[in-house]
Amino acid sequence: MKGAQNNITEPVLAILVNSLESGGAEKQSVYLLNVLKDKYKTLFFIFHGDLIDEKIFRLIEGDNYVLVQLRGNFFLKLVNLYRVLKDNNVKVFFTYLTKPNFWGSIIGSLAGVKKIYGGIRSTNLPIWKLILEKITMHFLSTGTIFNSYLAEEIFSKGLKAKHSIVIPNCLPFISNASIRTPKECLTIISVGRFHEAKDYKTAINAINLLVKKELKIYYQIIGYGHLESSIRKWITELHLNESIELIINPSNIIELLEKADIYLSTSKYEGTSNSIMEAMNSSLPIVATNVGDNNKLIFEGKSGYLHDVGDFKSIADRLQFLIQNYEARINMGIKSNEILRENYSSKQFRDRYFKLIQTK
Repeated sequence: MKGAQNNITEPVLAILVNSLESGGAEKQSVYLLNVLKDKYKTLFFIFHGDLIDEKIFRLIEGDNYVLVQLRGNFFLKLVNLYRVLKDNNVKVFFTYLTKPNFWGSIIGSLAGVKKIYGGIRSTNLPIWKLILEKITMHFLSTGTIFNSYLAEEIFSKGLKAKHSIVIPNCLPFISNASIRTPKECLTIISVGRFHEAKDYKTAINAINLLVKKELKIYYQIIGYGHLESSIRKWITELHLNESIELIINPSNIIELLEKADIYLSTSKYEGTSNSIMEAMNSSLPIVATNVGDNNKLIFEGKSGYLHDVGDFKSIADRLQFLIQNYEARINMGIKSNEILRENYSSKQFRDRYFKLIQTK
């Protein structure tokens, strides 16, 4: 445990994440820490204390917080979590994802924490996670924070309204809208884990249709994960090696987004997509599947287009329209940035959490 805080306001707060490896929940937990720690004494627990991605850790601003990296066997971690919560008289506890939600609620209650809020970040959970989340929501926690309205609609049945809270993700440091200059070969970009949920096969099939039409495009897939070899195989089978590039876990994602022209997301499910928000921050028009809260991030025909999961032909048609219409690309990119600024700023995120903390 390290760190110190001065000139703070009661109550003492804590955040629990499973790890600080690269991921949307992990990134949002850091953003939450950043907006809380200057007003409240805040403890930041990492259950698997050695699993830290430096790119995510560097998003923490300053050192005005208490970092607790839990180590040892599972039982020892729970004991230390209990001890630190109790010794610091933590009153409000935010947890992220299924296991931290479940165990954090149990240990937090035993340690005398008054308000415990679990966090659900997805609209699709395997059955064992769903069972644990239902137990946590109905019997263990004070309330559940959903990062998307669709997730709340799916999972909050039977919960009292005050126990079901929607606080969408935020993106700090929103950039001014940018206007790209016309160019001959356009870059389409996707960012996300190499996981079945991202459905890169649909994206590759859409790109294949565009290449067959001899449109001048280059597609970059940014990420990492267990499907890397499968994605490379699909690219090779369609003879797209000269048109598609995989970039593995780079440190310059923002720079790559700034150089791109269109953002593509073919996910089978989402909550509120961090990757789409980052693309909006880079003033990109978005072509995406209509899952999660994508219909709140993307205004149909104004900042991008939404499609059914797996519909690579329609996706290719909309990509082709944007490729061939410079003015539409620019106007939609500017609108993307505007939507982000008006609805997903760190100020709005902070105010929603402050209101929740101060609610009696």
